Amino acid sequence: MILLILTKLILRKELQPAIVNSPIPPDPPEPEPSWNTAYEKLIFDSHQLRKLRKYRDEFLSKTKRGKLLVNLLYESSEEVLDVLLNSPVLMEQARCIIQDNMEAVQSVLRGDEGVLRNTGGIAYFLTEFAQEAPQELKLLAIAVEKEMLHKQQKGENFFGFWLN
Repeated sequence: MILLILTKLILRKELQPAIVNSPIPPDPPEPEPSWNTAYEKLIFDSHQLRKLRKYRDEFLSKTKRGKLLVNLLYESSEEVLDVLLNSPVLMEQARCIIQDNMEAVQSVLRGDEGVLRNTGGIAYFLTEFAQEAPQELKLLAIAVEKEMLHKQQKGENFFGFWLN
């Protein structure tokens, strides 16, 4: 009923000036992708995120190489996010790596030995990630992969973890 009345008024030109002169509001902007979007796909709960941050702050950032890696990743944070959000396969691989290795993170935080599972899968992820990443990030992913595999071959600790 209301639509009929409005149509008649518009056709009689009684509402046309009001419609023509009223600004059409722009579409609301799309929300920018954020790390919260990625965390929802990567991590099951806030406890895991707190543990990963604790590992970063209390262990990884305490070594020169770890601090360098953290700083480089922060500088490339948006690029890392773009690669993950634009590749559901990489996002799923990252989620599996995190979930499979939360026990190792907890062990390191307790001061025990942590063993990273599926080093080959992690290396594969880094290779695939590098193929999708911008040049600087590509080089970083390849360098981390090479160092990890070198440490595994020599039986050395890698950022607090033993590699299987």
